[in-house]
Amino acid sequence: MTTSKPDRLSVMVPRDCKGDIDYIMSQTGIKSNGELFKLLLTRYKDDFVSAYNQFFLPSTTVQPQPPIEIVASSPPTETNKPLTSAISF
Repeated sequence: MTTSKPDRLSVMVPRDCKGDIDYIMSQTGIKSNGELFKLLLTRYKDDFVSAYNQFFLPSTTVQPQPPIEIVASSPPTETNKPLTSAISF
C-alpha cells in the first residue's frame, strides 16, 4: 500500500475577508488558507453542495420572459451620454 501526498489546494481569498482569515489562522494555528478551506469544506459540505447546485443545475436555469417595453425619459440628443460613461479608466 502506497501513500500519496494530497494535492495542493489553492484558495482565492476576497480582500475584504483577508483580515478575518489571518486572525482565524493565527488563533487556531492553521498554516494556510487552503487548510482552512479544507476544514470549512468538511464542516459545511452540504452548504457548499447546495450553493453549487443552486447555480449549476438545469432546474435553476432562467426561463424566457416576455419582452419589456422601454420608455425613454427624454428624447435622445447628442448631449445625452450613456450610463457607462460614469466609469472612467
